[in-house]
Amino acid sequence: MIGLVVIFTILCVINFFFVQNGVEFDTYTGTLEAVIIIGYAILYLIKENDNEQNITWEQSGLNWIVISFLIYYGCGLFMFISSNYLLHATRSVNIIVWSVFDTITLVEYLLFATGFYKCKT
Repeated sequence: MIGLVVIFTILCVINFFFVQNGVEFDTYTGTLEAVIIIGYAILYLIKENDNEQNITWEQSGLNWIVISFLIYYGCGLFMFISSNYLLHATRSVNIIVWSVFDTITLVEYLLFATGFYKCKT
């Protein structure tokens, strides 16, 4: 994990100074970030699936939070990849795309709230 953090940080700095000059949206690092978080979320779910627990899946608050990460970053991966293209798209396309992304963000927050509520009990 520490090695991945160091490599990701170095790639972010290289991307900022040499690849995408600070004027463009950082699509490369945002995409890489989404892939890393999706990978860790899937690994968590696999690990939790192997553990024998006395509670059901929906009773675990961490499952709700991990699913919210998967939904947000899975859907947001499209946004991170195509965000520079969307800068040049028409206003109506931007309104539709950002409205969908805002809805996905709202779903993420609702799943977070559910997860935190389940963790409390």
